[in-house]
Amino acid sequence: MVRGPSRRLGVTLVTGLIAALLLAAPVSAAPADGNTNKFVVTLDFVDPIDCDGTTIWVEISGWAQFREFQGKGNRNVDMGVFHINLTYFNVAGDTLSYLDVGPDRAYVDGDGNFIVTITGRPSNAGDQGFALSGHMVLNVTTGEVTWHGRTMPDADTAACLALT
Repeated sequence: MVRGPSRRLGVTLVTGLIAALLLAAPVSAAPADGNTNKFVVTLDFVDPIDCDGTTIWVEISGWAQFREFQGKGNRNVDMGVFHINLTYFNVAGDTLSYLDVGPDRAYVDGDGNFIVTITGRPSNAGDQGFALSGHMVLNVTTGEVTWHGRTMPDADTAACLALT
């Protein structure tokens, strides 16, 4: 039986090894499938972006996971969690990186309204031309939108401004 400082040292070494292994995993590594109760999509492709006649490209990598909630009386409909790296680049090799992260949740509120919330840092807010850092609540039934956080140019617009 090991006692005193030697035991603490052993626990510290094991804990440190586990932490090092966990931290060594890539940030954008896909999440577990939740024993098949989640649908996970990994992303890795390049797409052109038209900046008023000048072309830049975006490399999109990362993952998105989706989980549907079923069951009688369950007001939660769906949850999507995103971790997407956007790396924009031009012919000269200049780059701009953007990280699109956060959960989206769809549910039915107590009044029967269909609600979608977006939390985190999505790369755009639909076709509005801006992105959000914070929390947005969209009442799909009534059309009401509330914002908590700050807005900024969407990722494509920011990349065009920086790289052309």
